[in-house]
Amino acid sequence: MQLVRYQEEYIRSTLQIRGVYEQVEHIKEKSCQTEVELEEKLKKMKVDIDELRANLMDKETEKRNISEENEGLNLNIDKNRSNERES
Repeated sequence: MQLVRYQEEYIRSTLQIRGVYEQVEHIKEKSCQTEVELEEKLKKMKVDIDELRANLMDKETEKRNISEENEGLNLNIDKNRSNERES
């Protein structure tokens, strides 16, 4: 009778251990999958940042060009006003 009880307990314990190992493997697989997904998102975000940085640089260059053009136009306006006063 004790032998049967021992065998039952041994089987139950073995099944519990196997179940825990299966859970651990499932968690490992899910963790690896999540890591891959996060790495892909990180790569995409880095590409997005590079694109945004390039866009910002283009906008800054455009702003600088417009400012320079504006300064030139203001100088022309000032010259024209000065010429009108002298005339």
